[in-house]
Amino acid sequence: MYKAKKIVVDPQNIYAEDKLSRKDNVDNLSQLLKNISSPIVMSINAPWGAGKTTFVQMLKAHLGNAGEHTVYFNAWETDFAQDALLAFLGEIGPEIEAIAGEDAFKQEVWRSSKLLATKFIKRGMPAALKIATAGIIDASEFTEDTLADLLGTVSGEMIEEYSKTKNAINEFKENIVKILESNEEPLKLYIFVDELDRCRPTYAIELLERIKHLFDIEGLVFLLAMDVEQLTHSINAVYGTNFNSSEYLRRFIDVEYQLPQAEMAGFVQQKLIEFGIADYCTRRDQIREFRGEFVFLLKAISSLAIRAQMSLRGIEQFIAHINIVLRTSEWNQFMMPPLLIFLVFMKKYHSNVYRTYTFSKDGLKEALRILDELMPDDSYGDAYMKNMIEGFIIAAKAPANGKEYQEVRGELLRDRERESLSDRERERIGNVLEVLDRPPWLSFAHDVQMDHLVSRINMLDSFKFSQEQK
Repeated sequence: MYKAKKIVVDPQNIYAEDKLSRKDNVDNLSQLLKNISSPIVMSINAPWGAGKTTFVQMLKAHLGNAGEHTVYFNAWETDFAQDALLAFLGEIGPEIEAIAGEDAFKQEVWRSSKLLATKFIKRGMPAALKIATAGIIDASEFTEDTLADLLGTVSGEMIEEYSKTKNAINEFKENIVKILESNEEPLKLYIFVDELDRCRPTYAIELLERIKHLFDIEGLVFLLAMDVEQLTHSINAVYGTNFNSSEYLRRFIDVEYQLPQAEMAGFVQQKLIEFGIADYCTRRDQIREFRGEFVFLLKAISSLAIRAQMSLRGIEQFIAHINIVLRTSEWNQFMMPPLLIFLVFMKKYHSNVYRTYTFSKDGLKEALRILDELMPDDSYGDAYMKNMIEGFIIAAKAPANGKEYQEVRGELLRDRERESLSDRERERIGNVLEVLDRPPWLSFAHDVQMDHLVSRINMLDSFKFSQEQK
């Protein structure tokens, strides 16, 4: 299996797939949203691949279970549409109809609203004007006469048409307020807009420009899930590199919510299970020298992911790469997991050092430098694991018997004799030398070659994962 399953949130068991320990974040934000006044626009910010969609789906389900009205709109899945507003209204329409329910008055108001919508769908002059003028002009800030003076080429008929559109929008907004009215506490409609950052740049801008007219409707709470950095790049692609895209986005958003960093170990463990690596390791536990591989893989990948600040999709790709390397060898072949993980990482993020390390007698010190940067000496929880990886990195160069290998080994032996050596450093050297002097793969040495491992890692160049195309 080379692709993990898509996470689906079950409203009856919201946190069944919460591998990132975000239950508290969902619960707390949900409570805030129920108590917050409307209208309001909140952005949910996180880098691409950080689990925004799953978080949004859990939040939506939590609100729904509390009796709140919610709508989920995936902007990326609708960016084929010629009119962004049409696609948006098509998605939120069924929920508004559900709110209207059996109330004859509200049903009539909604029927009227749909007729009004046809008057301003496809009449996106303000949005078109905004894009055409690189965001400098906001048509909503001008009167019809001012626009006519500014756009001398615009006919009187177009200005009149714009006026009708503006009136239709205002009436539409008033109707939505009427539908949300209640004899008790006024209803709220929570509208989740996801994947804005993945859309065509022009579509993302058009969607924001078109639906912004709904942002100030009493009772509506908009939640825009986005990678702010990626979206600013999209905006700059349309308006130019000198355009202040960050300021442009702030005009739409009232408050920003930064999605907290994920609990990495739980996510990594789930992906190791989904990719079948957990079962693979269970089978290999039959061989004494292979026992404990799963725990090592879990801890090592989690640590590297945190230190390298990988996105969740980046971690998934990383595990998929490791899975391919494992599956290209016999199940009982010793694959040197500590070295395997580090080489796959180095190939992806430090390709030049990887090539030097694997194809020549050099590169050992550079590889160790990268390890030190990723796992500094003050990383107490990762100390033993780092020692093991360090030992394997050095041991793998032993057959080459190169100058660097002799220098590194000599330094370790000399340092071990220093009286001023700290207990922690003495322990580190002891762990590394244990790997060098009594390698756990000794009984398999005649079967395991460095080029065997490297040849399988280099096979990764022949594969392209869909997530990497973004």
